[in-house]
Amino acid sequence: MAYPNTIDSLTNPTSSDTLDSPSHSDQHSDANDAIEALEAKVGVDSSAVTSSHDYKIDALETDVASMVETVIGTIYPVGAIYTSTLSTNPETLFGFGTWEAFGEGKVLVGLDSEDGDFDEVEETGGSKTITLTEAQMPEHTHVQNAHGHSFNVSRVTAFAGTGSNEPTQSATSDRSWQTITIANATATNQNTGGDEAHSNLQPYIVVYMFKRTA
Repeated sequence: MAYPNTIDSLTNPTSSDTLDSPSHSDQHSDANDAIEALEAKVGVDSSAVTSSHDYKIDALETDVASMVETVIGTIYPVGAIYTSTLSTNPETLFGFGTWEAFGEGKVLVGLDSEDGDFDEVEETGGSKTITLTEAQMPEHTHVQNAHGHSFNVSRVTAFAGTGSNEPTQSATSDRSWQTITIANATATNQNTGGDEAHSNLQPYIVVYMFKRTA
């Protein structure tokens, strides 16, 4: 038997061969040797024989898993954020680490040490809706178109009456009509509006976010 160093060259009997030519016992012996050599090469489950395939494959799987963990762990260290359109927890996907849902209902913003609203990691703020105060509204005036009012009055320029200057029924009067115009005025309208909150949302798209905690 040459296996596992080389492939065995076994002789198969033919129908014209005599019972013991080639040797029947030798045929069984060669077959058994080949089977035993294959089993030794493949190995049993959880084999401790370092030359067996089972041992090498198990070691390779361990090495690959360790390598994957090292690579992904470098990309996603503790504290990293993972985003996806799949709800599967990264621990299930990657096979390691502890991950928790992160940032529910919030968007991410970069840290700005010069801005008090954004100068701490995981600092939160903002509002989904907002009601403007008077100070927040743009300065403005509601102007009504300028207009005036006119009306007619009569004026007596001459009359005849008694010595007391009181007109009598026989008095004659000289009347003239004059139009008086009140100067144009500009009016300011009264307050209006419903004072309701309005949407404060930017355009958005929803994804799953996870933070690695361990």
